[in-house]
Amino acid sequence: MSFAISYTVKNEAGLLPDAIAYHLAIGCSRIYVFFDGTTDNSRELISHIQQVTCAECVEPTALQAPPAWIARILPGWATNMDVRKRINTFHAAELARREGIEWLISIDADELLLLSASVENTIGSSEQYFDSIPNDVDQILLPNLEAVPLGEGSGRPFADCTSFLRRFPATELIWRYSSGLLRRTLRNPKIHAWYDYWFYYLRFRGALPRLMRHPITRESIPAGYFLGYSNHKSFIRTRVAKQFVFNVHEWQKTHRHPRTVRRGYVLHYDLCSAEYFQEKFRQRHPSMMVKAFFFRFSIGEIARELPFNEVRYFFLNYLCIRNKKVIQRLRRQNIVIDIEHIAKWMDRREPLLRDQPQNRV
Repeated sequence: MSFAISYTVKNEAGLLPDAIAYHLAIGCSRIYVFFDGTTDNSRELISHIQQVTCAECVEPTALQAPPAWIARILPGWATNMDVRKRINTFHAAELARREGIEWLISIDADELLLLSASVENTIGSSEQYFDSIPNDVDQILLPNLEAVPLGEGSGRPFADCTSFLRRFPATELIWRYSSGLLRRTLRNPKIHAWYDYWFYYLRFRGALPRLMRHPITRESIPAGYFLGYSNHKSFIRTRVAKQFVFNVHEWQKTHRHPRTVRRGYVLHYDLCSAEYFQEKFRQRHPSMMVKAFFFRFSIGEIARELPFNEVRYFFLNYLCIRNKKVIQRLRRQNIVIDIEHIAKWMDRREPLLRDQPQNRV
């Protein structure tokens, strides 16, 4: 049994059936879904699937002799979804180990795994993927590729989105060190956002439009290359999970650093429709709106506070890239790459996971 997935989700009925069907098709053995205050019919849509285990978030009272790092974060359990996600994932790693499953990854409902050495049109074999990992490796990092929406779509991002931002490791290394230095010396989130904007504007000679405006106030909202996150997600070998600290994107040092390699990608369909953009931020606890991340905080306010017609206007005019000449230029410069085979698979797949349970609801 090769790998398992841990989800912590709230109201993801529009994504979970497609995501689960895809990951089962590429060889996932078990999917643990922890519901975090869900009020939609997500559970009904997936609970009949044999490989899926559904549960509510792990309650603090259910933890027996938790490791020190969990005890430290427990005060934030009620208000911070990331805290609940970290605890759920730690619990899922132990469940997977007991089932004899070697690897576990925590991802979100808007992410798909690409277990391939390249981004060419192949999904990749999970068996070949894990066979390529040396026996002494504890963790596998999968860099994320961020989807670029080109329009409103059909409401199924996995079938609609085929364009993704390429990763530039050398550029990112320079950006991380330089922006990190700025953040340590000058604590002004808006200036940090402007630095990110100008860094990538100059790096790509203005090819990627990333200067946005509030639809009501017209205030400038600068963004860098990434609108979501800029690192990776990670597989952990379940037999060693207790030796490390899980911190949302990766497992980190306790007594030693995990031995780590990079393989494959995570496709991140972050803000792919106006409806999902608004819902994503409106259902978040206010404590999750961190002012230190100026861009994310600004667009979160737009999603939470403005009527849908204004949110849709912002999505279409700033989060989407609808200008065909801009897209062609980004492709020529190899900034945007096309990954089409997953969208084709989504169009071909039998919709049983999505349709059959709806008949019972």
